[in-house]
Amino acid sequence: MQLKHNGEKALKTGDAACWLPCGNVDLIGRLDSTLKLRGFRISTTEIENKIVQHVSGVKDACIVLKRSSKETEFLCAFLVHEGTDDTAIDQKCVHDQLRNQLPYYMLPDFVHILKEIPLTENGKIHYSALPTLSQLLKSREKIASNSSTLSPTVSKIKTLFASSLGLPDYEDIDCDLTFMEQGANSLILVRFSSLIATDTTFNVGIADIFSYPTINALADFIDANCS
Repeated sequence: MQLKHNGEKALKTGDAACWLPCGNVDLIGRLDSTLKLRGFRISTTEIENKIVQHVSGVKDACIVLKRSSKETEFLCAFLVHEGTDDTAIDQKCVHDQLRNQLPYYMLPDFVHILKEIPLTENGKIHYSALPTLSQLLKSREKIASNSSTLSPTVSKIKTLFASSLGLPDYEDIDCDLTFMEQGANSLILVRFSSLIATDTTFNVGIADIFSYPTINALADFIDANCS
């Protein structure tokens, strides 16, 4: 192929790259690993490389896009521990170490630890052998309080947010992670706001959801201002 900016010929390898101001080429990843998530074009290879480079205790990573029953998209990270390292690695740990490396929409919604990434006989990733979204939801370690200790406001908000994501069980929702960190986007938050308006007497607008971006924060706001 011929490069437009200088007229020189180049071999088209199928890799994604960009020119740096210094003149070097920054290799991002394979073009066939790019996908569209919530309106953004992302590279799963880039995310995998950043995880292996910057998340302590990880030697291998596989990023997969999975969808709920309402076609809500979730970015799932399957990670393999490095050696005998038994350091706890969860979603918060991964987010904390990648916030300065990746934009928010490329941070995984689920993090799941595997002994190894399943491969086919040809040595390629066996995607169908990876845990399903339902299995990820069931195995997700809960950081939030047990449901029996939840306030009525938190319980209701969790139920409506789960519904807006197309998830069957509000136990899959974390009270301390932000809505965006759990797979929401602006359209889903508008749906969430509509559910609050139609199913409750809470006086909560879309601006309040962005101002109080976790279940606990929004519930505290409701209890203080909307009772």
